Amino acid sequence: MHLPSYPMVKQTKIILACMALHNFIRESAMADADFERCDNDENFMPIPTVSSSQENGDEEQGMNEFRDSIATALFNMRG
Repeated sequence: MHLPSYPMVKQTKIILACMALHNFIRESAMADADFERCDNDENFMPIPTVSSSQENGDEEQGMNEFRDSIATALFNMRG
């Protein structure tokens, strides 16, 4: 899998967004299987599933699907 190169400003924003999502999940006290596994095994590395669109080389569509699945999951967790 090829990871695109991003300018430093965008990399910084990605890291901050990941930290914000991490803190949101932690502070919301939501159960998360991957967090649990990371807490119990410091060597655990969650691996995202590959959609059929990614296998066909359509990385942008695959990322759109991935983003939408995250948004849907976050929306459904709101109580």
